[in-house]
Amino acid sequence: MNHTETKEIIVHIAVHCLDILIKRGFVSADEINQSRWYVELDVDGRLNKEQFFSAASIDDQNRPFLLFSPRVSLQALAFSIPHEVVHLAQICKGDWLPCYGYSIWKGERVERVEAGDPSYTIGQPWEAEASEIDNNLREKMYETFPMFK
Repeated sequence: MNHTETKEIIVHIAVHCLDILIKRGFVSADEINQSRWYVELDVDGRLNKEQFFSAASIDDQNRPFLLFSPRVSLQALAFSIPHEVVHLAQICKGDWLPCYGYSIWKGERVERVEAGDPSYTIGQPWEAEASEIDNNLREKMYETFPMFK
């Protein structure tokens, strides 16, 4: 599968997950649509230094984006999409603003915790919230896309 096809699948699954979050009232369709979010494949290995294969962030124009490594299986990518989509929704709602070395969470500065730190989820409220939501969202995603389970 080439990068274009991989990206199309990721976008399709992400849109499905966003629709679920919109229906649940977690984020509004306007917040998502106005953000002009996009998906990018990490062809140059930016995620490798953090040992991640997916991430959500903002670009230089403050547009939210989802970043995925094309070096892992579609099943691994599909598993990570619900978690990253929650982060995308957090950014679109204005709850989470990722910055260099810290984040702004609901108006408060929170220092960054390294990925290997045991307090990674607990010490970063956007991670805690995403972890609370992503499993149920993933189950709903697998109902529609069982081939990625």
